[in-house]
Amino acid sequence: MLAEDVHVHSGAVHVPVPEDAMDLDHEKLDVYRVALDFAAWAYTVCRALKGLDRPTRDQLVRASQSIALNIAEGCGKIPPADRGRFLQIASGSARECGAILDILQSVRDT
Repeated sequence: MLAEDVHVHSGAVHVPVPEDAMDLDHEKLDVYRVALDFAAWAYTVCRALKGLDRPTRDQLVRASQSIALNIAEGCGKIPPADRGRFLQIASGSARECGAILDILQSVRDT
């Protein structure tokens, strides 16, 4: 990058970034893409939850977001142990979502 590529406007610095430079490691992972799809699906489910289901709805939203967020954060960690810890948290959040869906199904069946 050359100095003339950097522009200062109203006190803000604009540095052009090549489009392919913004690809982050986690965005290339199938598991991350599936986690995003699941979070979007969970939002659809949660829109229908009202009243007594409100706490469960909130927990499903948080847990479904946590899957993708922890995958992304873990991929940014250099020591393998740190990376593994975040991926374990993502896995735990996925199990939590499964349990939440089991609970919702159980109360619907009664």
